[in-house]
Amino acid sequence: MRKMVFGVMAAVALAGAAPRAEAAYLKVDDWNAALGALPAVAASPLPLVAEQFSDTYGGWTRATANDPVYVGPGASPYAPSGYSDRSLAALPQPPAEGRLSGVFNCHPLFNGCLGVKAITYKLPYEVVGLYGMLDYRFEGSGWGNVPFFGFRLEDFSGPSPFRYQGFWGELFAPTDTITIFRTADTDNFASFKLNEAMVLRYTPVPEPGSVSLLAVALLGLGVALRRRRA
Repeated sequence: MRKMVFGVMAAVALAGAAPRAEAAYLKVDDWNAALGALPAVAASPLPLVAEQFSDTYGGWTRATANDPVYVGPGASPYAPSGYSDRSLAALPQPPAEGRLSGVFNCHPLFNGCLGVKAITYKLPYEVVGLYGMLDYRFEGSGWGNVPFFGFRLEDFSGPSPFRYQGFWGELFAPTDTITIFRTADTDNFASFKLNEAMVLRYTPVPEPGSVSLLAVALLGLGVALRRRRA
């Protein structure tokens, strides 16, 4: 019974220390407060990531953008033969360390969206947060939301194209995969650049009790080895 109680207490403590899943922070003060509530984390420049694009018709990469894809009959004028490719999709510069960028460019065919509806980034290790200087643009009112950034159309005001530039932060459950996607199949444009991007990783900090226990164990091991040699 005692072990069960301790197990439940440990689970509650860990759950309380874990980062909020998919929590976006658009204000510096809120972001700093969220970081202060986390266990020890270390910030490092965003590493080089692998990217993959996807739309209604499946996933693709820069290398396969010109491969023919079957979009079905009736997709004229884009593909009267029933086949098309993603050559019309506008792509950002290839990924670089410390930067994420993406362009969402949907060409609505008869059966769905051809182009860039989602971008998935694969990191070489797990992270619990991401932040940087964000420059975000979109045209029209039917572009849809980008849930990963936590932005909605009503978060913006001003003439088209709308634009947000400034500090941004995101916390999520530990992951090595980040997907940014749009929710509307409309023929318009959206793009983002996250410059000076930093990621957050847990930094294990030994508790004083654990350190003391390890020291006692090493001391005991040394005494045992000395007696054995004697």
